[in-house]
Amino acid sequence: MAIGAARPGLTRAGESREVAHLVLQVLRDRRTRAAPEGRTAAPPPDGHPAGPPPKGGPGTVPALEVAGENDVREALDALRVVRAVAGLTPRVDGPVRDLLAHDAEHRSDLAPTLAAYLSRFGDVASTARQLGVHPNTLRYRLRRLRTRFGLDLDDPDVRLLAELGLRAAGLYPAPGGGPSRPAEPF
Repeated sequence: MAIGAARPGLTRAGESREVAHLVLQVLRDRRTRAAPEGRTAAPPPDGHPAGPPPKGGPGTVPALEVAGENDVREALDALRVVRAVAGLTPRVDGPVRDLLAHDAEHRSDLAPTLAAYLSRFGDVASTARQLGVHPNTLRYRLRRLRTRFGLDLDDPDVRLLAELGLRAAGLYPAPGGGPSRPAEPF
């Protein structure tokens, strides 16, 4: 459940409604990313976003997640920026387009690997733990990204464009649970 901030007068009620819709999108995105193994969490029977697991025993009713603008400020601001630059964002093109096509054709997980690596700010150990792979496996995948797709991940402009392409494709920020299917050796 999302709450839009109170605005003075009826003329600004639409603004409050828009904020509530953005907060709902942030909550939905968080829930989707938190779903295990990349699966989207099923909505509860009443259709409201589920909150944290109940603290009681069987028969305890789960609490609804309620958030307002200030509760999700950073994610909300990031969503606003992404929406504001959507028209300026390059299409999923070049290396990211080739990467997504390669993943689809070969049933590989290089795009989610790149998303996880970028969302962990290039921390190999943390990314490997997130993906459930050995750090050397991750390093091998990163070399493949560099050689096969020409992604120089040391270049901040390349990282930014890759992140924007992955966002446009719905793969960034990376889910916390790793790839959506068992990783295949590549």
